[in-house]
Amino acid sequence: MSFNNVAANNKIIACVSGDINGDFENKTHLKEYLDVLGKYNVKATFPTTLDVAENYTDRIKLILKNGHEIAGHGDNHKIFKGGSLQEQTERLRKMMAGFYDILGLQLKGFRAPWTKFDKNTHDALSNVGLKYDSNIKRLEIMFRLPYINKKNMDVRNYQHIKPFLKMAAQLYNVSQKTSKYPYYILPNLIEIPVLGYSDYYLISSPKGPKYTKFDNEKIGAVWLENLKCLRNSGGVMVIDAHPGFFSPDYLGALDYFIENALKIGATFKTLDSIASEYMEFDPTENSQVEIYTT
Repeated sequence: MSFNNVAANNKIIACVSGDINGDFENKTHLKEYLDVLGKYNVKATFPTTLDVAENYTDRIKLILKNGHEIAGHGDNHKIFKGGSLQEQTERLRKMMAGFYDILGLQLKGFRAPWTKFDKNTHDALSNVGLKYDSNIKRLEIMFRLPYINKKNMDVRNYQHIKPFLKMAAQLYNVSQKTSKYPYYILPNLIEIPVLGYSDYYLISSPKGPKYTKFDNEKIGAVWLENLKCLRNSGGVMVIDAHPGFFSPDYLGALDYFIENALKIGATFKTLDSIASEYMEFDPTENSQVEIYTT
């Protein structure tokens, strides 16, 4: 079975991921976050830094106890991009060894701090044997264009400009060498793209709409609007919803997204299970499957 056969099923797969780093130090509503996931029996992936696992081991154990995946997010929350191949490889090995020593956990995948990566990052991931990366951004619909209100979904003529927002998103995806399905970036490393709109962009970034806690359903609606674009053709969409500093007032966004994603037939999976499903198929058996380089 090839990647194309998988795509032909037109399945919509969604993944809730939430990076865990220093945000855990002062404020976290982890239980409430896990309760939302449990309400719908959704399993999520939490890219986590090693220093958090060392300092808040009980919280990470709670995540694992609830059946969720812990992925790598670095030995600490310092940027990987710009480091030598040797340096990045050593940091990843330290991260993996630390998670194994503390939790007996063998990590399967990685997201870089701030999603800042380079070719050395991918080569280092391959060197240490991790099977997936989830850093490259993907959009199905563009919510940030010049001369258009940042809260595009609130614009009266939104439905009229929507085709142009979709077109802009597709041009962005081409420029990022991304795909709506996981794809190989190295012979033994799969990329699972992550949606460009994290809760950070939608809540705190000056470049984003900066929704308030009273607009939490609008955040979920942005995620859902991107997912709906996959209804006819299928695909995978990964959202980034931090369980730490940015999320406490916005749990309603996560609830809204999951509830409505299930209504349109989406299946929720962890990044590891998505990677496992697609890595069963050898890309060399199908010449139409490209191996991208960054």
